[in-house]
Amino acid sequence: MKIETKLDHQLVLANSGRPVLGAIQLQGSEISDAATTPAAICLVWDKSGAETSRRLVRNFIRHWPEHTLFAFVAFGEEADCFHELGQMTDRTGFSHFVQSLESASTCGNVASGWLLAREQLRRAPIDLPRKIILITDATPPAFVHDGATEGIRTSIVTADADLNRIVATELGGLRPVVAHNARLRLKALQFCEGIEPLGFEGHEVNLGDFVSGEEKTVCFNITIPEFPCIDGTPVATLENEEIFQFEVIYDEVTAHGIESRRFEQTIYAQSEQPAGRAILTAPLLPLNFP
Repeated sequence: MKIETKLDHQLVLANSGRPVLGAIQLQGSEISDAATTPAAICLVWDKSGAETSRRLVRNFIRHWPEHTLFAFVAFGEEADCFHELGQMTDRTGFSHFVQSLESASTCGNVASGWLLAREQLRRAPIDLPRKIILITDATPPAFVHDGATEGIRTSIVTADADLNRIVATELGGLRPVVAHNARLRLKALQFCEGIEPLGFEGHEVNLGDFVSGEEKTVCFNITIPEFPCIDGTPVATLENEEIFQFEVIYDEVTAHGIESRRFEQTIYAQSEQPAGRAILTAPLLPLNFP
């Protein structure tokens, strides 16, 4: 697993008394899915459906094959294309974007979404299999049906409890799990008055499982003590001092089975980090929140 720390060290050393935003970015080991047949697929989502359908969309994105071109259309009364046909380059960021989309209050315009998806897939190389995955609870018009039309296949699915089964069926498999039960623990050290993960309670964050190449980011605020000043100069500096410590515990899936892993790192207030210490990187934003 790749683990990277980001922190605005200049603000840490500025003696400003302001909270400092930091982040720990984690990425599961990458396992190539070269055996997957290249294809072009447009995912079409009816925003008027149940919230389970949104989770299904995000599960599709999580397991999207490396060599499959991706397009995304969402519709309520009107349809919009939010990802033109091309490579999926930021699964985490786009998954969070889907989560941010507002649901539609009225029954979706299925035909509009389907036609816009066909327009996207006409841009695909002619030798690639082309497919529309239509996620809707509504009854489509007669001309929108399971099967192939003009070389573009349509598959109509309704979200149910077994989201992985649906994704595996439509995409030909799931990305493999490379780490189980990942947990992040944060600990404030002597020169940190507090550390608070954003969006989580307590100092231990349950990150769950990671599939191949999956990225997750935990953001946090740290509170740094403000030293008194004499003639505008702080009486002390945090240079070279320990700020906080974190550890990541997970079970890694290897060729030999499952092995327990533990990664620990101490973060120092330094603009240049000695070998073996975490690099504090600025600027920090933008970030993908888990």
